[in-house]
Amino acid sequence: FWDSEDMVDNKNGIEKYIEEAIEDIEDDDDLYNSETEIINDSVNIFRHHTSRYLDQMRESPTSKLNNILKRNTENQDNSLNIVSIEISVLPENINRMSWVTELTLNRTGLKNMQCCPPNLEKLIISNNEIDILDGTMIPSSVKYFRFSDNGARQVVGLSEGMTELVITGNLMREISCPIPSTVQILDISVNKLLLKLPTFLSNTLQQLSFNNTNISNIDEIPDSVQILDSCKCNIREVHRLPKNLCAWKSYNSGIYKIKCEFP
Repeated sequence: FWDSEDMVDNKNGIEKYIEEAIEDIEDDDDLYNSETEIINDSVNIFRHHTSRYLDQMRESPTSKLNNILKRNTENQDNSLNIVSIEISVLPENINRMSWVTELTLNRTGLKNMQCCPPNLEKLIISNNEIDILDGTMIPSSVKYFRFSDNGARQVVGLSEGMTELVITGNLMREISCPIPSTVQILDISVNKLLLKLPTFLSNTLQQLSFNNTNISNIDEIPDSVQILDSCKCNIREVHRLPKNLCAWKSYNSGIYKIKCEFP
């Protein structure tokens, strides 16, 4: 009940529902009387928890964010999660939180990635409103980076260092900037407008996924790739496969001819 998005959006409805529920309990002679102390306790507990919940809902996004940052600073937690809080930019004081190594930004309405903590190792940015994935804003310490369902149309400036890169569910037609040579796992799935693989893929790449895209040519995949997922693409012919390929999944990808031997 409390996690229902419809109810959260209708704060007045929740308040009215709670008030009526309490009135129903108090007005029911069979349930509520002086001899039934457990009902008194139940009503008080109900009031306490629902009041606290409603107070949280009335709290402004800025206040919510400040409270999260305050608690994190006091506890020096290495993980910071900002979820379902409407912010378009990160506050500048976040880039001074040097103890934070994992940051999750989900359903915030964020429009850029400025002011990230400087020593991040894991960064997850999903379901926001970022038009351009600007890799120059990602700290060089990041090893794992997930960028999903943000509506981005362009990728620029990805820096060396990360080993796992996930860019899924966006609106880009191509990824023209080089993929860092340190990346071992690359997932660019569910970019349904994506027409071709990134131009620069290094021989350190071991796992590659691009299912649910419009990619048609897979002949230039590096020989280092061992695990390949190309399901639901637009492939017609395959002329070459990576020499070290161990596992390949490619159902519903339109393949009608394979003109090479399997490794």
